[in-house]
Amino acid sequence: EVRHEIALWRDYATVVIEASDSVIAQAQEMMRQGIHLKDALHVACAVSAQADCFVTTDRKLLNKLATIDRLKAMNPIVFIEEYEL
Repeated sequence: EVRHEIALWRDYATVVIEASDSVIAQAQEMMRQGIHLKDALHVACAVSAQADCFVTTDRKLLNKLATIDRLKAMNPIVFIEEYEL
């Protein structure tokens, strides 16, 4: 079920980001701030893509991302309210 939902969201992706040296370096910096590997890579890709925001339901990750100025992080409810979807 989760994989199916993720596959549906992939249709919304407009940019594909490769795990370049820059992305990996950003992810490593985030890991030093206590962000788990896969989350750090995901966030680093969003930063690299200059995403408008990063949406997650992970409260711990949201709290950690609050200190990162390069990316606006929010939960899905706030995202829907803010972007009036």
